[in-house]
Amino acid sequence: MKGLASACRTVQKRRKPHLKLAKGAELMMALDCMLMLKSLAQEAHAAAVEAKSSTITEEHIAAVWKTVKKKTHG
Repeated sequence: MKGLASACRTVQKRRKPHLKLAKGAELMMALDCMLMLKSLAQEAHAAAVEAKSSTITEEHIAAVWKTVKKKTHG
């Protein structure tokens, strides 16, 4: 969890360096990121099974990215 939180913090600092976040907000960002990645993996797995593939490929992730992004951002 600590590595994911620092990765999220790094991305946030690169995109909006002037913003300062409390530790609780950073934790919420990390949890949100984890939930989005889990959802993306589940959808990509479903797409791989539908394509009768045993491995999730780049194409499977690209195919479901927009729908997962819409679901996670409301």
